[in-house]
Amino acid sequence: MVLFQGKGHNPELSEMYIARILVELYEHWANPIVLHASSITSVPFDANLMFEGQSAPKEWSLFENVVHWLEEEGFIRTERVGAHVYEFHGVTVTLKAMEAMKQVPDPLSPENTLLDGLKQAVGEGKKSAIQTIVNTSMSAIHQALSSSF
Repeated sequence: MVLFQGKGHNPELSEMYIARILVELYEHWANPIVLHASSITSVPFDANLMFEGQSAPKEWSLFENVVHWLEEEGFIRTERVGAHVYEFHGVTVTLKAMEAMKQVPDPLSPENTLLDGLKQAVGEGKKSAIQTIVNTSMSAIHQALSSSF
């Protein structure tokens, strides 16, 4: 498995970014927002350095791929890429994804919704909880997105 600068495995970071993105979008519902790699990954980098030939951090590339995956799977919508590929404008969570997150139970606390579990885990920075919630719930959300409410 490829490690990213000692900060965890690719799947673990992907799960963390998915959770952070979904919680961020929920908290701004229904206002489109700008998602930037630095705010989701917590890895600072001056994007202008890319014009001088410096590569962006690997975490930023993973963030970009996660955003594209979430959009392709119907979880989010984006209007356009910003000044560079690590900034997305007009991002919103889809209604179907929002409803699914409110209906799918939190695997760690079934009396709560997935959305409640994600908000709590992200707020408390609990990586293992985020990993469990995202791993066990993404297929349920995807199934809900594929069906009609």
